[in-house]
Amino acid sequence: METVLRINRDYKDFRPAIIGRQDCKPGYKFGPYVRFDYLIHFVIDGCGTFTNEKRTYKVSKGQAFLIRPGELCAYVADKNDPWRYAWIHFDGSLAKEFDKFPDVFDVDKSFIKDFLLSFDMADNIEEYVTGMLFVLFSKLLSPNNKKDFPSKVKQYIDINYMDDINVEGIAKLFNINRKYLSKIFKQQYGITIQHYLVEKRLTEAQKFLCLGYSVKQSAAMAGYKDTFNFSKSFKAYHGRSPSEYKKNN
Repeated sequence: METVLRINRDYKDFRPAIIGRQDCKPGYKFGPYVRFDYLIHFVIDGCGTFTNEKRTYKVSKGQAFLIRPGELCAYVADKNDPWRYAWIHFDGSLAKEFDKFPDVFDVDKSFIKDFLLSFDMADNIEEYVTGMLFVLFSKLLSPNNKKDFPSKVKQYIDINYMDDINVEGIAKLFNINRKYLSKIFKQQYGITIQHYLVEKRLTEAQKFLCLGYSVKQSAAMAGYKDTFNFSKSFKAYHGRSPSEYKKNN
């Protein structure tokens, strides 16, 4: 077990109190216990169970569990694959905002990696960890606006269709599961993200051809690197090849 105490510069928004990390033995148990500040555990490896007054959760690598002030909680490391985790105690004027977030949530690898850097710092640990709390707060706020993701993705495609973009890259950019993003996009617009991207490119290519650009130029400006694939997709969508369309328009 390793802990780092704060220097206590009395920041107002988020005030980290203690950070720590531990490689737990099989079946290691803590609690039941009541905390008087906020505590988040980030699971680096392995798994275990977290129990609060609502229910018991199975928590695995890449997830975190949140303990709120006044909640009776306990957690136990798995007997076969015990977890290794890092944690942070904190309070502050913004800390109560964490009440709106799930008890267990996913945390991307980059955040955990960056958080662990704090254990190797000799100076400015509190400033760094405070900054990480703001980063986490921002990341957790985003899922609360998932209903806005389809429109944001649509807007992103409308602006960047000519670039080398794809569904997987868009999902990573918005830090959201690809399957989930595809599902909510289709629910809102009735077509898949890939279908919308293709439609956007072919519609814009049609405009370029009408403006007098060549087939090759139109393909490139619409985001197609290969003119043959562009022509094939254009004909399938518009019913005519790009050259036929250009000739008759």
